Amino acid sequence: MTDDEKNRNTINEDFYQDEEPYAFMKETVKKRPGRVRRFLLKVVGIAAGGVLFGAAAGLVFSNMVQENPLIFFENDESADELPDDKEPGGSVSSYEEAASDSTALPVSPDPAEETSGENGTDEPGGALSGGSGDGDGGTAETMTPEERRKLLVKDHEELYSAFKAVAYEAEKSLVTVQTIVSTEDWFRTENQETLLTSGLIIAETGKNMIILTTGLSLEEGCRLMVILTDGTAVEAELIRTDSQTGLSVLRISTDKLADTTKERLKTAELGNSYGITKGEPVIAVGRPGGQTDSLAFGTITSTRSAVDVSDGLYQLFTTDMYGSYTSSGFLINMEGQVIGCLTQYGSDTLIKALAVSPIKTLISFLSNNQAIPYLGIHGEDVTKQISDATGMPIGVYVTAVDADSPAFLAGIQPGDILVSLNESSVSAMSVYNPVLMKLNVSDSVKLTVMRSGAEGYVDMTFGMTAGGI
Repeated sequence: MTDDEKNRNTINEDFYQDEEPYAFMKETVKKRPGRVRRFLLKVVGIAAGGVLFGAAAGLVFSNMVQENPLIFFENDESADELPDDKEPGGSVSSYEEAASDSTALPVSPDPAEETSGENGTDEPGGALSGGSGDGDGGTAETMTPEERRKLLVKDHEELYSAFKAVAYEAEKSLVTVQTIVSTEDWFRTENQETLLTSGLIIAETGKNMIILTTGLSLEEGCRLMVILTDGTAVEAELIRTDSQTGLSVLRISTDKLADTTKERLKTAELGNSYGITKGEPVIAVGRPGGQTDSLAFGTITSTRSAVDVSDGLYQLFTTDMYGSYTSSGFLINMEGQVIGCLTQYGSDTLIKALAVSPIKTLISFLSNNQAIPYLGIHGEDVTKQISDATGMPIGVYVTAVDADSPAFLAGIQPGDILVSLNESSVSAMSVYNPVLMKLNVSDSVKLTVMRSGAEGYVDMTFGMTAGGI
């Protein structure tokens, strides 16, 4: 090795000896702060937050007490024990006591009476003007918020007391109908099921009472029991039922009823439902909630719906009250008149009722055990507005025809427009149904329809014999 090579190696060795070794990880270990210090910081923070929250709550409470101290200090009585409710003496007498204790519907006073006192002077009078017998002086402008609140609560209580009085009086006409239905399972084991529905006393003929029921299509031969308002159970006989509406009519004998029971019963009054409009207050009685002797207050929300049945469209009332899928009963107005029969129409549980006026003829047929005239036509009205817009003749547009019905066998088809029945002009289903109901089973019937063809609508006449259901 030459001297130059030795010097070069010496320089390289000195270079690598002076270079520090390379490290892939560099860490600096710091001392962990003391636990005591962290604990003290948390305690101080919590204490400071509590002081701020307490100061804010105290300020709000102080302002509320200054504005209305009665909220916090008016009632000083102990609430350790609840007072016992006074039990009424008897199921029927309690209804009568509630009805007699209830007040009438509030009536707005005449303007002349509001400004005149007992001697004809212009002294203020009435609840809002300070003339009430309770001594709560002040007009509506000078009354405090607490006085206004008490007045509104009192009016609300009087209104519902009037509702209850009407409902309790109507319940004298209500009964519960119990039927026992026998069924067989897969193993042919006979089972008996008890079904309940509401009934309404609609007439009294000699020694019998006629009862209208809703919610069940009763069958011949089923055992029926009627439970009256005082708990008396009487065996009933089925007169006739209508499977399309679920209405049935029964009769019970009054021979074995006690005189006290007869005195508590009352025949219901079937009112006029044609004048009912949406927004009117109504009461649902019977079993609107699915339980016996349930009750509901509400208003009519719609009168435009209808239930499609063979040879008819029955008006349907919809309310804002909720019931049950097993509900049954009746709808009454503020005079206690029956204006509807509850029906389980639709998929929701809103309480709905068939308007009573269009089905009065049907109820009469059922009560007299008469077969209902039947042709088997389903239809919708072709009004003047629809006729002007589409060119269709005014009448009843046939939407469907029951299979094997008199109309089906005669050749009536969906799409035909019914314009006359036995020379009587037909402009709507509400006209067609009453004309049909005047016929007897087996009467000859002549229907005139307008049928659409290549050259427009042509009239066609079909003859048939009225059936009965």
